[in-house]
Amino acid sequence: MRNGCARVKISVIIPTFNNEDTLGATVRSVLAQDHGDLEAVVVNDGGRSPSGFLDISDPRLRVIDLPSNGGVSRARNRGFHETSGELVLFLDSDDVVAPDLLSFAARVLSDPAIAVLAVGHETVEDDVIRDKGLVLPTHRSEGLRTLSARDSFDLMRRRPSALLPSGMVFRRRVVADAAGPEPFHTGLKIAQDTLMILLVAWKNEIRLSDDKYFIYRVRPDSLSRNERRTLLERIEVMDICAATIRQAGGDPALVDLARRMRQNSARRVARLLRQDGDRHGARRILAADLRHRFNWKSAVEYAATLARR
Repeated sequence: MRNGCARVKISVIIPTFNNEDTLGATVRSVLAQDHGDLEAVVVNDGGRSPSGFLDISDPRLRVIDLPSNGGVSRARNRGFHETSGELVLFLDSDDVVAPDLLSFAARVLSDPAIAVLAVGHETVEDDVIRDKGLVLPTHRSEGLRTLSARDSFDLMRRRPSALLPSGMVFRRRVVADAAGPEPFHTGLKIAQDTLMILLVAWKNEIRLSDDKYFIYRVRPDSLSRNERRTLLERIEVMDICAATIRQAGGDPALVDLARRMRQNSARRVARLLRQDGDRHGARRILAADLRHRFNWKSAVEYAATLARR
């Protein structure tokens, strides 16, 4: 190993549910890592067992088949319990990591004062991957910047997809300390990773590299189909986050940033509803946001729902 960090064990947890079309490439990208000590655990959330098409002869790879579908949070939590690495990567089953991601993480996190590494990504549509294949980014500056809690919250406010679980390597104890022994909220179906990341960022600095170490695969149809549900769940996430920080006597600026993220999501949902001709639904979302905390942007959009066409 280039840096003498091969001794640190890294656990890669991959939840899946009938993702045969993408899971193979995801797992191969993990097993191709140039970091020595890793374990990859695929947690099948009640779907067709991937053991039938994955090569499980590699001793670093294990498949856990859950008896029923309980959601991605349950699958990730099970993987968290079933692994033992000091460092953890929660990798989505349709994303692909560059072969030097884990070795880079091991180097950065060899400093015990660093809690989390986040890296950049290339967003690629699924159709492009199918037509042209996977082309992983190779440019490496290895420059790092430090994000305070306020920096991380503000970054996620401005760019909601800036910090994604597939591009974050955590110290296991940091995840447990910040988000509990089951770090992913099982009552959330879409934005549970956002809540976990915010809870970790609240208590820890994050080292961020803008170098692109993974491919974030997107399906355009699913983006448009799930956008409203995602935004509605982000509203719930920001309420939970703000309440948690406030009750613990945390930084009021973080509470304010969580509220602002809530407002952004509420306004975006309202716009989608108005585009669909549902002014009543848009009004209801904005009214709830204004009751939560008055802000002029939501007030202006609420007034627009009252205007006659």
